Amino acid sequence: MFQIISRKNDINGNPYRLILVYNQDGNVEACYEARDSMPNQASKLRLTHKELPGFRVSPSEYKNTKAVFARWLVKAD
Repeated sequence: MFQIISRKNDINGNPYRLILVYNQDGNVEACYEARDSMPNQASKLRLTHKELPGFRVSPSEYKNTKAVFARWLVKAD
């Protein structure tokens, strides 16, 4: 399973998205940050994982969420 957490785009229109990947027990096993609108990790995950409902957060909540999941952050392709 995976879930996308997003916030308002930057001044150039680029999105801010965190993609949290959960294991069978519901624990986070990976976190990706997607900063462009091109096909990304979410596109790949949709082929093999169920997508949970996503949600938008404020910029400060996004920053805090990213910090909480920093140890699982994987550099996206």
